[in-house]
Amino acid sequence: MTSDRDRLASVIVAVNPHDYDFSVVLDSWTTQVGAGAFEVIVAHDGRRRDLEAEVDRHKLRHPSSTVRSVFADVVGRGALNNAGVRASRGALLIFSADDSRAAPGFVAAHRAFHQRLDRPGVGVGPIWFLRALRDVPFRRWLEDSGENYGFSLTQGAIAWQPGFFFVGNASLRREVHDEVGGFDERFPYDMHEDHAFGQALLAAGYRFTHLPRAYALHDHAVDFDERKEAMRRLGETSVLFGGRFADLARVKVRDERDLEALQQRDRAAEAAAAGTHSLAAWRRRWLAGFDLAYAEGVLGARDGASLTPPPREGSREPG
Repeated sequence: MTSDRDRLASVIVAVNPHDYDFSVVLDSWTTQVGAGAFEVIVAHDGRRRDLEAEVDRHKLRHPSSTVRSVFADVVGRGALNNAGVRASRGALLIFSADDSRAAPGFVAAHRAFHQRLDRPGVGVGPIWFLRALRDVPFRRWLEDSGENYGFSLTQGAIAWQPGFFFVGNASLRREVHDEVGGFDERFPYDMHEDHAFGQALLAAGYRFTHLPRAYALHDHAVDFDERKEAMRRLGETSVLFGGRFADLARVKVRDERDLEALQQRDRAAEAAAAGTHSLAAWRRRWLAGFDLAYAEGVLGARDGASLTPPPREGSREPG
């Protein structure tokens, strides 16, 4: 006999604050078609100060919405995802980014995939920039090159990497999550913890499948400076976990001489790109900037810089 829990899907949205309109993200969960029974758990740590009010306004607009917020006094996206799972009730877990709008068939596509499986597996869907955001060459390159997520989701259908996992759009059965122990909560940023979780799933023998119908739309106007800051955090986190992520290093950074070489490369690429519309020149500029920022993060962490996430806008439990 199928229980209510077996029929329920739980969507986990870990809030990693960005500057965007969260209402359109929340409202997208009310447009789902053929989704069956599902709930949406918005797990947050208080850093998005107005989140509770945003959820309340969403509920006023959509009284039947299944969205609910859960405060967790934790640090890092991995810990927030774990908190969301603990607060959820469904047998199917779907992880979704907090800066993407779920397409109307999002939940249905994840559910249908798992219903077809003979044995448990992992579904991974794409996130696309909104068309208006793709009009900016940097974002278009970021998405198509794979620099945004570590793999080109544009090429996912024809060049799928069987071990690719990212928590912005993924699903698995609850027992699979529990078997590998959830996300590593030592990561202070939104870096590496989903890769580590994916590697644990892979080691446990689970297969990853690309789900092009389970897509979401990136509603976040990412820019070059923001991505450079993300690369600094990536470098810092890589040092924290030492050789465990050596194979993921963007560049090898041994000392200040390597940093100086990257600084020179960055200045040269910036000068070459200035005043030109050549995508190749700008691509070299963006890559040089990313590599330099990563190296700065690595050396900063080696020099004893503490790994601390952005400060919270409110550190106590709301309400």
